[in-house]
Amino acid sequence: MIMSLQIWLPLNKDLRNQGVKDSTVTSTNATINDNGKIGKCYSFNGSNSYLLGTHNFISNNTNEWTFACWMRLNATTTGQTLFSCRSNTAGTGITIFYYGSQWILDDGARWQFTPTITIAKDIWYHVCVVRKKGVGKYLYINGVLDSSTTTTGTPTIVNTTLYSIGCCQNGATSVSGNPLNGYLNDVRFYN
Repeated sequence: MIMSLQIWLPLNKDLRNQGVKDSTVTSTNATINDNGKIGKCYSFNGSNSYLLGTHNFISNNTNEWTFACWMRLNATTTGQTLFSCRSNTAGTGITIFYYGSQWILDDGARWQFTPTITIAKDIWYHVCVVRKKGVGKYLYINGVLDSSTTTTGTPTIVNTTLYSIGCCQNGATSVSGNPLNGYLNDVRFYN
């Protein structure tokens, strides 16, 4: 299977320099910071900042995908959402977040990865989550396979055309919960 880049948010200048395929993105209180891993980055305040995008690809295929980004957290004790695309209930669509010392991937079968690499605040990490239908889910940190499982869920078709970065979706058009407190750079989503 050939993977196709669907979202690319360099997040190194502004949202007009997003390189996004079939998507538009708007910012809610997220700001540009000069201290990115690759140039500038987006800063999320851990309260009410996030990016909201539209798409026409996730609702058609939630089975096999890859999410990757550079991240640097200001705190590691609370939930930190990287990507969320779901309708009204947990288990629909996709949500990826870091919570305490675990990575949680909700894809219809919520899985908690306990990484061997401890995420420390104020350090840049490259995070990559891969989901293969009927095969498994894989967590890579800094290019190294850190954790995996053969458990995969059956996410329902996402009843929304929105996705969020930096905060969890709790409905088809609403965003709240587990806000990111830190920085993101070079966000990519492949199907």
